[in-house]
Amino acid sequence: MGKALVRLTLVVLVVMFICSAGRVDALAQTTRAGDTRSAGTASSVPTAKQGTTASNASQTSDAPLTADEKMRRAFKAAFLSPRPYAFAAVGAAITESREQHQPQKDNSDRVADGLSRFAINFATGSTSTLLGSGVYPALFKQDPRYYPSHKKGFGARAAYAASRVFVTRSDKGQSEPNYSWLGGNLSADALANIWERNTPGHTRIGVRPTFTRFGTGIGLQMLSNIVFREFWPDIRKKLGKK
Repeated sequence: MGKALVRLTLVVLVVMFICSAGRVDALAQTTRAGDTRSAGTASSVPTAKQGTTASNASQTSDAPLTADEKMRRAFKAAFLSPRPYAFAAVGAAITESREQHQPQKDNSDRVADGLSRFAINFATGSTSTLLGSGVYPALFKQDPRYYPSHKKGFGARAAYAASRVFVTRSDKGQSEPNYSWLGGNLSADALANIWERNTPGHTRIGVRPTFTRFGTGIGLQMLSNIVFREFWPDIRKKLGKK
């Protein structure tokens, strides 16, 4: 059953990726054409009044990202940020610490296992980021950015931050289910069955391990939204004032 699941998942993901790539390319071409027309129009219009500068800046910050921008942001987050490497290393260390009492392994085996676990964690995380913040947002026309709440109080803000795992903005600014992140995370967890095929006993392969990883990822993302995305900017400001 495990092999059948892996094969079915791989086929579905390949098809979805091909379709997404075509859609992304079409969206990018359409966006570039629209930007060109906008630039030509703007050159013939007089400069706006100074009083509208702040309003325009606000609109620009909330302007929809192009498909190309979504993919570039996802690539940067997946490979050019220290966070995914740090998370992969911490996850590998935790796994190895749980499995350290195995007499058949010597120190070199444990080092090799740790590096292998790091590679698996990083592959799963980077795949989730590329799909959930790049490919799927371009396909489903959703905004992968996090928008801080305007609520008051810790409870209300924490609840809002946690809910962003399940709810996001469309490119039109409307709230809708977060198909992109959930789909990207589940796709990456399903693909992890391929990386995990050599684990002892195959205990990390199959339907149950896949959804266990998926549920764990949801919990970690909720915590990350609360700590790093919602409250960390406030904490950093307070620390900077001292």
